[in-house]
Amino acid sequence: MLRYTSKAHSRWERWFRENGDERLDVPISGPGESTIGQLDMHIFGPKLRFTQLLRNEPKSNDRNLPDSSIDQVFGFGSSEWDGKVDIPASRFTVRRLIAHAVVHDLLLTEALE
Repeated sequence: MLRYTSKAHSRWERWFRENGDERLDVPISGPGESTIGQLDMHIFGPKLRFTQLLRNEPKSNDRNLPDSSIDQVFGFGSSEWDGKVDIPASRFTVRRLIAHAVVHDLLLTEALE
């Protein structure tokens, strides 16, 4: 699943780069997101929030993340990370967070296909 979603992200990033930032502003109808860029951030947002949770950082709201340029949408998760995580005591498990993020990503990425 990780390989599939990684390839799908690469394919979509390549498509957006070939077709321009303005494609992120294409309107869509839905219960929450009103543009393709907002939908993309809704797809990527949970992975960011779960990473922030694991790193004991404040959680972002994906509705507040920048969504008007390809670099913003596809680049926000590419920052350097040393791989160290302080896992806070909570009712979740790391495995559960990863599974949720991957399944969420897989379902929404598939919906775009």
